[in-house]
Amino acid sequence: MTTTHTPKTSAIRTLYQAFLALAAGFSLGWFAWLIASRVGTTTPPLWPYAAAGVLVGFAVVWRMAKTDRGRKWMAILWIPVVALVALMTAVVMALRAWGS
Repeated sequence: MTTTHTPKTSAIRTLYQAFLALAAGFSLGWFAWLIASRVGTTTPPLWPYAAAGVLVGFAVVWRMAKTDRGRKWMAILWIPVVALVALMTAVVMALRAWGS
């Protein structure tokens, strides 16, 4: 007789998943806000896009964390985070060079 036992997730893994969901969700929300601000004549507030992105990020990570295959593909969510960090680094460098 075999019993199926779902392993408990460790606190470190849960913390990692929460951080990934927060970072990836905010990054995706920021990019959606950037695209939305280019389409219209007025700039919408950032917070609805960031909040929706974080909620979607948590839903995606929660869903992916349920399966082994999903946990393998979860690393792809780091792409928007790295893109946002690289873009913000370029902006800071450009502003520092422009000011001096």
